[in-house]
Amino acid sequence: MKSDSVGCYSSNQIIVADTDNNQVHIFDPTGNPIKSIGKFGSAVGEFNSPHCVDTDSLDRIIVSDTSNHRIQIFDSDGNLIKVIGSFGSGIGEFNSPYCAAVDFFDRIIVTDTGNNRIQIFDSDGNILALIG
Repeated sequence: MKSDSVGCYSSNQIIVADTDNNQVHIFDPTGNPIKSIGKFGSAVGEFNSPHCVDTDSLDRIIVSDTSNHRIQIFDSDGNLIKVIGSFGSGIGEFNSPYCAAVDFFDRIIVTDTGNNRIQIFDSDGNILALIG
């Protein structure tokens, strides 16, 4: 796994974005692999340089799919629930979203790196705020 990949801990699972291998890996608390999500590609459920992963209060897995310019949301079993965004500079669009983090209220905060801004979404993917 690439050294700058970011992971999180949720519901007795360790979840890691594996940037170089275009996957998200789920491990048990002792580091044993449970499953991997995705493969290289641009179809929904596939990744191109996922850099960051976080979870919300429902244990959904939120992944910044950086080079596909979108955020993908999976359930705790790795099933795709929703895709937020596409390439662009409009509201709700992304240019290389590097990280997606979830706050205490399940808002999804995205560093939209190529557009030099931060976008904030509710847990359903509706835009709440644009900063920058």
